[in-house]
Amino acid sequence: MEFYFSTFYAFVLIFVRVLSLLSSAPFFGHSSVPFQLRFWLSIFLSYIFLLIVDSVNLNLSVEILGFIILVVKEVMVGLIIGFSSWGIFYAVQFAGHLIGFDIGFSTSTAFDPEHSEPMPTLSQFKNYFALVIFLMLNGHHFLIQVLKSSFEIIPVSSFSVSFGLVNWGTKLITFVFISAVKISAPILIALFLTDITIGILSRAFPQMNIFMFAFSVKIIIGFLAMMITMPFFVFVFKKLLFSFENNLIDLLKLISA
Repeated sequence: MEFYFSTFYAFVLIFVRVLSLLSSAPFFGHSSVPFQLRFWLSIFLSYIFLLIVDSVNLNLSVEILGFIILVVKEVMVGLIIGFSSWGIFYAVQFAGHLIGFDIGFSTSTAFDPEHSEPMPTLSQFKNYFALVIFLMLNGHHFLIQVLKSSFEIIPVSSFSVSFGLVNWGTKLITFVFISAVKISAPILIALFLTDITIGILSRAFPQMNIFMFAFSVKIIIGFLAMMITMPFFVFVFKKLLFSFENNLIDLLKLISA
């Protein structure tokens, strides 16, 4: 009888971690994915992961308060991994903000159902394009692999907060800013050279009101630069994604420390 109770408790804790991660991770946590799909997928994955978890030797509390604390721990593990996996997409969105601000599209926004708030159109375009690349590179498979590895590196009910986890959060913010600059650099350079050219023309021909059409020129140059550098964006995103996958494994090791 004790075996069945421990197995049931372990299944509940595994399910909580899986559901928390899928609800906060890229693609799986998107608002267009029905909650029912995430729920039953979590049930299915939890049953599979239960086979690799030693539920008999787990030190699980049978008291209500102790079990609730364990559930909260598993929720935190799932949410930390899920929200951290958005880091590469936050970089892409920030790159879209930088490009849109330089072109003059910072006020051009559209409602984003994913975040339930208005968002610059260029940021949305780059975010969804990055999501397509993410799926083409089997990024969703990697998320499931990270979920499996989390039960091997971070056993059930063994979550702990360390100072290294705080340092990793700082590195994540740094990664987002640096990656955003890398992604937007070619377009920002093209727009910067356009500004210099417009400034030289305005000084050389002061009688011309060159700033009247400067806005239109920057829009054209910006879109041309985006089209030309699209293969570069795919290449950079692929490199950043592979390096970020290694960072997620490091995150798991920090949580288990």
